[in-house]
Amino acid sequence: MGSSRVERLTGPAPVGSTTSVGPVIAFVGVLATTDADIAGAAFNRAGQMFVEGLLNGLSAAGLAPNIVLGIEPIPAFPRSTRLVGRAGRFTTLGGRPVRLVPFLNVQPLKWLTAGIAVSIALAGWAWRHRGRPRLVHCFNISMPPGLFVWLAARLTGTKTLVSVNDVVTPGGIVPHTLFLKMDLSPEFFEDVAPDPSAARERGRFRIVLAGSLESFNGVELALESMSHLPDGYELVVAGKGTIAPAVEDAAARDDRIVYRGLLEFDQLLELYRSADLLLNLRVTRAIDTRYFFPSKLMELLASGTPVLSTCTGHVEEEYGGMLYLLREETAGAVADRVLQIAGMPAKERHALGVKARGFMLTEKSWKKQGERLAEYIRTEMFPPALAVTQREAAHR
Repeated sequence: MGSSRVERLTGPAPVGSTTSVGPVIAFVGVLATTDADIAGAAFNRAGQMFVEGLLNGLSAAGLAPNIVLGIEPIPAFPRSTRLVGRAGRFTTLGGRPVRLVPFLNVQPLKWLTAGIAVSIALAGWAWRHRGRPRLVHCFNISMPPGLFVWLAARLTGTKTLVSVNDVVTPGGIVPHTLFLKMDLSPEFFEDVAPDPSAARERGRFRIVLAGSLESFNGVELALESMSHLPDGYELVVAGKGTIAPAVEDAAARDDRIVYRGLLEFDQLLELYRSADLLLNLRVTRAIDTRYFFPSKLMELLASGTPVLSTCTGHVEEEYGGMLYLLREETAGAVADRVLQIAGMPAKERHALGVKARGFMLTEKSWKKQGERLAEYIRTEMFPPALAVTQREAAHR
C-alpha cells in the first residue's frame, strides 16, 4: 500500500488445518454518495478511491465490513451554506451501502458532533453484535475524529485498526488542496498500455504532468524547465489548482506548453498513453514528505509509461529500479534529466515502463492488499478467537 501506515501489516498466515472465522467489522470514513459531493470543495478523490479499493479488497478476501459508517464531505459553514450534514442510508459512488451520520457543519462543533454521532453509531453496532469478535477500521484520524472512534471501541471492548495516509509534519507548507488529486487504483490500468509509436507520429518528445496544480507538486519546476529545453520537446499539463493561471500564462507564451485542464478518466488514460515521459515532481524541501502516501506515483507507474520522480519518501527504496530519479530539485536539473532520458533508446524506456506496470498490477492491486490486510487481521488481531479447527467451525 505504498507509504500508507496500516499498523503491523504482516505476511501470509501459517499453513495448517485451521479455518479462519472472521470478526464482524465496522468501517468508518468520509465518503461521497452524490454527484454534488464530487463537485464540492471538500471532495477527496484520492481518499474516496482508497476507501473503495480497501473495502473491495477486504470483501474479496472474505472480511467484508457488515456496516460502513460515513461522514458527508462538505466544507464547514460559511464555505458551505449547509448547517447540518446529511444523515441516513445511502450508496457510495462505487455502489456500496453506507450509513451517513449527522453533524453540525459549523466549526469547532463539526468535529465534536461528528465524533459523538460516530461513537453512538458504533456503540449501537457493538451492542447488536455483542459476544462476537469485533473490529472497527477507521480511515484517517482527523475526520472522522479518531479520538471518538477509539473511545467507543474502548468502552465496548472492540478492537481498532487505522489506515493513515499523508502524515503531515507540523510546520510544513500544506494547503487544504493537498488532497484534491486525480488518483486512481492500479486495477484501472489493466487494459491500458502505452503507445510507443505516438512519439514518432508527433515528432516531439512529450512530457506530461497531471494532478493537483500546486507548488508542492513541482508545477513551477516543470514550467521553468521548458526554457532550458530545445525545440522538439513539449509539456502537457492536466489538472486544477492555484497554479493553473500560471500554467495558462506559460502556455500562451510558449506553444510547446499545453494546458488541458481537469480531464475525465478516459481522457487522462489517453494522455498517459500518448506520453514519452510522466513527471512526479513532488518537492521534498518545502514540506516533509517522508510519510506521504504515493498514490499519484502509483497511478503513473501503473500506466506503463516511463516516470521521472523526485526522491520523496521511500520512492528510491521501493521503486528505484522502475523509474528515473531526480535528485536535484531545480528547473535546470529537470531539463538535464529529461534530455538524458530522451537520449536513451526508445526500447529501453519502453521496457522500464512495462516493468513498472507489471509490478504495480501484480503487487499493488487492491486484491493483493486486501489479502494481506485480511491475513493480518486474522492472524495478529484475533488469533485466539479465529484459529479454530475445521471440526469446531463445522459444529457452530
